[in-house]
Amino acid sequence: MPIDIVADHTAQLTGSAGGGRSPWSGKPRATWTKSDRGPTPDGPHRALSSILDTTQRVKHACHMKNRVRELRAASGLSQGELASTLGVSRQTINSIENDRYLPSLPLALDIARSFGETVEAIFIPDQEKTS
Repeated sequence: MPIDIVADHTAQLTGSAGGGRSPWSGKPRATWTKSDRGPTPDGPHRALSSILDTTQRVKHACHMKNRVRELRAASGLSQGELASTLGVSRQTINSIENDRYLPSLPLALDIARSFGETVEAIFIPDQEKTS
């Protein structure tokens, strides 16, 4: 049963079933409780998991606007067709167009070449956010 394996593994790593203090940090050890969905962390790991579960927008040092959607539409290409041409997923093109992802330099060069433009003509620094 997986819960027993986790409980045994935890006991093996911590030297107890979760009680006491960690010999490395001196902080209380996490304890595991059984719920209807299996073991759940109780204690310091609960705050950590809630931080990891929240979606945060990635903050980049350089904010850019891009013309990928505009150029793709003018070329009559779908996101999937452009993605196939560039060797990436459709979701990557969607993320670039919605400013959720800054492409790597090789990908930005490939995008520029596919539209016959320069990288600077497609990816434009957003002056409002960089100053």
